Amino acid sequence: MPVDTTETIFLANTIPKIRELTPGFGAEVHGLNFDDGATEDGYCLIQELVKKYGVVVIRKTNLNDESHIQLARKFGELDDVRPYKKAGRKNRLKYDELFDVSNIDTDGTIIDRDSPRAQANKGNSLFHVDSSFNPRRAGYSLLLAHELPRAGTGGSTEFCDTRAAWDDLDQQIKTEILEKDYVACHSMLHSRKLAAPDFFAEIEPENYPMGRHKLVQKHERSGRMNLYLAMHIHHIEGLEPEQSRALFDRLITHATNEKYRAMVEWHNVGDLVVWDNTCTMHRAVGGDFAYKDSVGEPKRPPCVSCNVAGSECVLVKSKRGGNFRSNRRRKETVASAVAPTNEAPGAISTSSTRGIDDGAPSEDLSEGADGEHGEQMIDESLHMKLTNPSDALHILALSGETSSSLPVGSMTPANRTQHPDERDSSTTVLDDYELVQRGLLHPSVLPELLHIYAHDYHPFCPIVPSYLLGESAMHMTQRSDYFLLTVMLTIASRDSPSHSLAHRYCWDHTQRLLLEILLAYPWAQTPRTVEGLLLLSEWLPHTQIKQTTSEAPKNLFSEDMTAWSLIGLAVRQGYSLRLDRAAFRGSGDGGSNEQEEQKRLIWIFVFLADRQISARLGQSFWSRGPSLSSQFTAKDFPSLRPGGRSGRDDEEDYASALHATIDLTQILHNAHATLYSSPSRTLAMIHDGDYARYLDDLLRATDTWHSTWATMHASHKVKSTILLTYEYIRLYITAFSFQAVLTRSSSAPRRDAPHPDHRPLATLFSRGIAASPDGRYISDAIGSAIGLLRLFTGLDPHAIIRFLPSRYYLYGVYAAVILHKAHCLGAFQHASLRDEVADLATRFVSVMQHAAAGIDAHIARGYSRVLGKLWCERRASSPQGGGTRDVTEGQGYDASRGGGGDEVQASEPMMRQGGNQGGLDDGDAGAGDWEVGFDATGLRDDDFVAVEEALFGAFFPGITVVGQQDGSGGIVGSGGGLMDGWFL
Repeated sequence: MPVDTTETIFLANTIPKIRELTPGFGAEVHGLNFDDGATEDGYCLIQELVKKYGVVVIRKTNLNDESHIQLARKFGELDDVRPYKKAGRKNRLKYDELFDVSNIDTDGTIIDRDSPRAQANKGNSLFHVDSSFNPRRAGYSLLLAHELPRAGTGGSTEFCDTRAAWDDLDQQIKTEILEKDYVACHSMLHSRKLAAPDFFAEIEPENYPMGRHKLVQKHERSGRMNLYLAMHIHHIEGLEPEQSRALFDRLITHATNEKYRAMVEWHNVGDLVVWDNTCTMHRAVGGDFAYKDSVGEPKRPPCVSCNVAGSECVLVKSKRGGNFRSNRRRKETVASAVAPTNEAPGAISTSSTRGIDDGAPSEDLSEGADGEHGEQMIDESLHMKLTNPSDALHILALSGETSSSLPVGSMTPANRTQHPDERDSSTTVLDDYELVQRGLLHPSVLPELLHIYAHDYHPFCPIVPSYLLGESAMHMTQRSDYFLLTVMLTIASRDSPSHSLAHRYCWDHTQRLLLEILLAYPWAQTPRTVEGLLLLSEWLPHTQIKQTTSEAPKNLFSEDMTAWSLIGLAVRQGYSLRLDRAAFRGSGDGGSNEQEEQKRLIWIFVFLADRQISARLGQSFWSRGPSLSSQFTAKDFPSLRPGGRSGRDDEEDYASALHATIDLTQILHNAHATLYSSPSRTLAMIHDGDYARYLDDLLRATDTWHSTWATMHASHKVKSTILLTYEYIRLYITAFSFQAVLTRSSSAPRRDAPHPDHRPLATLFSRGIAASPDGRYISDAIGSAIGLLRLFTGLDPHAIIRFLPSRYYLYGVYAAVILHKAHCLGAFQHASLRDEVADLATRFVSVMQHAAAGIDAHIARGYSRVLGKLWCERRASSPQGGGTRDVTEGQGYDASRGGGGDEVQASEPMMRQGGNQGGLDDGDAGAGDWEVGFDATGLRDDDFVAVEEALFGAFFPGITVVGQQDGSGGIVGSGGGLMDGWFL
């Protein structure tokens, strides 16, 4: 068929020869080479041919990587592989503009047929169009041959003409599709799952974004109509699943009919195929070549490349896809006999090395020695304590282990805690780490995520051993570290949109490991498991929060309840491993100083997490905590001190920060245990009013702490979070008085029948806070709430707030809700103060939203949205509310507020600023440009429930101790009646 190329001029002896592959579809070109690079004439010819035939194969082009890219750029903007590299795939090619669609692995070998990449490549055998799963689909594709399999072994590429398929489609179906204007949703995961259902069984494509494209489109270049089909299509919008599948099956069966197909055979290195993805489908045709390393006998030299080049061939053996567990167990058995073992508490220790082939004859172990060993073990069993069934099991284990190097009761080599320096230097974390072995994470992603974790998350909870934080993790990580490593990777990828796929893989793997921990699998009996549980409770994945938390009031507690469950599991694990003994000086198990310090550090963090979550939820404590006589200080944690034996690069004094946090948490512990020791005791103190002495003692303790630690030298990131905790604890203490006033007011008997418009709570502070007997404590509570929000809004939302443990968001919400309640109760007598408090709450909401930018499921976004509604709802109900601007718009984040220096000052409580009502510092508060006008006179008592009813139960102290939530969302008090919103 003739081709109009009048605008393209060639020399007489270089005129390309063109032939059709099938009538009207596909063309083959000979005599068009690019020795001098990509020319405009060559490009114009190819473009004209592709517009007419859909697909063109040019033989022997002599293109290299550079000229290949040069030619491709003439067709338009190029895609690249950088998103794939960020997701963990390594590009073995020189340029990011080139996609590697070969069957060659990164080490130069043929990919294993069972490897993840081979499983994913199976999807290429289905008819598809490139990148239809993206919002911006692919236009042209240019495929160049670099190495080819032997003739007759497969490797062809097949195409379908979807323009001709539309032309021949039944008119009735054409009419339906055009009238309904169907949109199809494309997913690469869907086609991968169709091609390899077993490997991708756990993937649900509907949980991931899809590309949306019209099912029928006008082909822009030719003006013809086209069926835009691909096996990537998951469903057609507007149709039930059965209808969608039936229509798609009918269309794809029609479009892939033999009469619309054209096969392209690859003849030479340098052959180039160019096709238009908007009017064709294509697929890779497999064959015997796909998984053969060599010419002739599989897995034996020479390989195809060396056979063609005539070079000596030395095949690199791939470790992927193999089962190395038996070999790993053999290595660990050797290690357990040679290296010292940290036995489980109460286990019987032996030192026999029998069964180890180290070059010495086994006969060296004489019968006499064996008999002496057995007698020694029997004598030892007689001296063992027998106080419970577990002790009896240890004695039984001893009696049956006279010929074994490890007793039943001890930790097996697979889960024992081995010092990093004892690890076999020939092994790395990549050898048997499941996420790497399955190809879900590329090895290059691990150091990147570990760096993110060390920089953005570790400063807030420095519990992870230093060898796991840097590049040393790649060769020092042990199998017992795998759960902790997976948790770290999950956390590091949670706030990074570029690692969203890696985050999902890590979280899925973490959930499987959590089930095994819950079932007490042997590998989980290690301190690293406790560390991982504690970290996970601080930074739950956003996907988990999204599944369990919504804006519905009853679901706002889910994140805290999940954290509480994880911390409880960590406490039980700690007790099981006898980590609580580390809280007593001189009661170690005889391990090295580093190991004893790490155990002490873990149990300290267990204590901190338990006290913090229990106070937040109003629950009893899980653990006993450190010994009252121990008094641990910064000196007890040398690995956390700058320049210590940790080998850290930074100069952060985590030891002093931990010491300050321990002292603060001890105050929180005493406050919770004193003020909320039991429901009856709490109510008795409220009604008797004899709690002032406890509040005075607790506040005096916080003042002493502040004078001791306010000048601590620490980074802005670390010190600001400690001061946030300080303000929160002061607020936690003084809010008890605020609650007591409300409780007494709500439960006070009324002498006369109440008037319908009577609003006792709305006028509770109508004469000012100073008129109340609890005025100084309420003023302190308001001052601490303001100070907490000031500190929070002064932090950088992108560098600090985004990565904070979730409890700090709750501290801010706690403060904002207390200020809102005080606002509604008339605690702020001056309009300027009301405006400044409202502006501060607005800034807090805005900063939270900035911190969650780009991550819709971030917990800060959910809290800010609900908190914004709370303030906006109250503003809308006020007759004096000025303006129409939504509170969630706020003032925006002011970078000038987030200081980068080392000094962070906590604000003083309002009473200590010299005034009964107190006030904000005019120079620091920021002027609001709209008036809120919260007028308490327009409120009824039952107005105090609404949105805050869901918030108060989780954020206010003692709620679950004094009362319990009923099914309707109210609070059932200890007296059995429904208390309409009087609880803070």
